[in-house]
Amino acid sequence: QNIKYLSSLDEIADADWVSISVDPATDTLPVLAAKAKELNADPERWYLCRGEFDDVRRIAHDYMKVGGVSLKGHNDFAVIIDKQGEIAGMFNAVSTNDSKKGLEIIKRELAKEYVPKEEPKATPPAMDEKQQNEVATRMNAPAA
Repeated sequence: QNIKYLSSLDEIADADWVSISVDPATDTLPVLAAKAKELNADPERWYLCRGEFDDVRRIAHDYMKVGGVSLKGHNDFAVIIDKQGEIAGMFNAVSTNDSKKGLEIIKRELAKEYVPKEEPKATPPAMDEKQQNEVATRMNAPAA
């Protein structure tokens, strides 16, 4: 309900929402569609997703750093991802007080300018011994 409220606020209308089920056997696509309808989730801004449990657990643990994901229960954390794709913060989505803190983080992040990450410079593939000898020969050859 807190996410439903936050997603309705005009001041953070540029934020997108992704809810990921930890129980894909129960949360089938029709169940998620019904939940989206019940929550009046804007399909352009709020995505209700599911995946294989091991994949969801890995994403929660390794990327979002929330841990505590199991089929018997889970933490109800909302993870805020900034414009660069990095974790900007998180909050307990079932806590009204924490959701207020989350709102402030979201507003702060939306106010920031997007700065694309610089692409790493491509490193040339390593040369084998024959290629190294050819380069050395060319460098030592007299100019034409």
